[in-house]
Amino acid sequence: EWRLQVLLPNGAQMDAWAYAHFCEAHGIGAAPMTRPGEAFQYLLPPADPDAQTVRRMLCLGLNTTEEAMAKESLVDLATQVLIAHLNGRPLTAALVRVATSVSVHAEHASMKPDRGAAFLCALRDVFHVASANVAQRFSQAPQFKTLLVLGTTLADPREGLYLRARALSALRDTVKEDDAWHSWDSVLKPEGPMGTFWKDLRAWVSDKKMGLGIAPPPTEWLTVPVVMYSLLRVCLAHPAACDATHGIRIGPTPGGTARQQAAEAADAAAASGATTEEGQDDKEKLTLLEQVEEILLSLSGTDPQSYVQLEVLNQETQRRIPSSADQLTRKWYEEQNGSFELKRFHGAEDLRVRLIGAPLARASSRSYERVAEEQRTRERNVAMEVLPKITAENLPRSIRSPELAALLCVLSKGQTRIADDLPNTLLRRLCRRGDATAKEVLQEAAPFPPAMLMQAVVALDKLRRERWDKDSLDIVLQAAALDMHAVEDRPRAALPTAAAALWAAARKPFDERLNASRCLLVPSAALRLQVELAEEVALSPEGSSFRPFAQMCAWLAHLVVTASLPTEVRAGGVRAFP
Repeated sequence: EWRLQVLLPNGAQMDAWAYAHFCEAHGIGAAPMTRPGEAFQYLLPPADPDAQTVRRMLCLGLNTTEEAMAKESLVDLATQVLIAHLNGRPLTAALVRVATSVSVHAEHASMKPDRGAAFLCALRDVFHVASANVAQRFSQAPQFKTLLVLGTTLADPREGLYLRARALSALRDTVKEDDAWHSWDSVLKPEGPMGTFWKDLRAWVSDKKMGLGIAPPPTEWLTVPVVMYSLLRVCLAHPAACDATHGIRIGPTPGGTARQQAAEAADAAAASGATTEEGQDDKEKLTLLEQVEEILLSLSGTDPQSYVQLEVLNQETQRRIPSSADQLTRKWYEEQNGSFELKRFHGAEDLRVRLIGAPLARASSRSYERVAEEQRTRERNVAMEVLPKITAENLPRSIRSPELAALLCVLSKGQTRIADDLPNTLLRRLCRRGDATAKEVLQEAAPFPPAMLMQAVVALDKLRRERWDKDSLDIVLQAAALDMHAVEDRPRAALPTAAAALWAAARKPFDERLNASRCLLVPSAALRLQVELAEEVALSPEGSSFRPFAQMCAWLAHLVVTASLPTEVRAGGVRAFP
């Protein structure tokens, strides 16, 4: 360690840090064959400066006095110094060393993620010119590495395509296309679309953490405008824009966005009375019993079989269904003994209830499907933004299974041009070129069930005959067979979904694979029918599932009669019908 004091002609003294800053800022003694700032590193002491020197140097870098900045923290001063470089002030090696010194780091480490984010963003913005002098305590810090890698990934023309589209889709759901500025506070709400985008981004980083080498960004960063500005600015292009001060602005898109065009096409089809080939009807309206079952399930928390006070259940049910006030009596619950179990606790007035048996499984399945449909809608909206920009050759390597499924489903609508071999490439990637197991496809493609993938494949094959990978078709069929029943924490497929899988299995290209792959879909569906009959709910007036149950029976019978099935499989299908 060494120290230096330079005596100036006016009698003032300058320490080594100020002298190095002065020389570099004025270009004194710069070596012409070296990188900018490299020669001045040798004027800096090897040890970090103390807190007093840090404050003095940061004020020197801002061309102000210590008295004027006495109330500012070291982190805030360092942030201002780094930002000042973007406004034309010199950022010397001395200032970078000071801004990333032990004193600044100790203060920054004590801050919450949202409070210290502004400094990390400012450091990231100058890192490309100052990386040689940034201390490892910051350059290797987990949050700084996350911010750095996310910025690089989002800016990547190929690998960042889906993330940019996901951000733009969330912004379109948040901001009106009125060409007016919307403040960051109104946009960055955790319970809004941007909050969902941030959760998806964190999940994406978690899935890719081995390859990226970073941790997910902190949840608190969502509400920090400087962080979101630094990430979103690479995601937006005309007519959308973002500003660090004003927020987000989105103008009207000439010709409408892909999502708007798809909505207009759907409205036109509805107006003309067109229906899908599957002939699926609108969802059945839930009965009062089924609605109460779902409300009770939502009140049960993490344990679906836990007891809930009857009074609490009735209050919540009446709030959601005002017309049910006169029906929810104790006698009504006792009559529905196939769904509810009543039990007294501690006293005569403490009567509690819980879901039991098959109704619990059905309520869980309906609740799961409702959440999954919301997720599918988001994924399809993002896929509409991405689809016109990809081909089979430039498909991003970082794309995940739900995104592949969404692309396949949107492509099957026939509203965009189908690139050569893109459908087959999407399906092969989803099935890992035939190496994935049926269980992996079932779980990884969520919230898209195998039945929906099968419907997309059938629709695409009808639009244009594709050369489908046979192994991929077999895997999807086996995944649909697994989905007929509960798999670990995933509830069994709803009856409309199960019926859709059988409908698609009876059509090309799946009908040719039923016998060739020794498919388990038919015996699995036959077992599901037997379970439904044993539960005695599908045929009950208290349920709303008769129509999809009848459709499932019809398509299973169609497969048993017309498909080329092995003898033992055909016999099992016949036994499903009493």
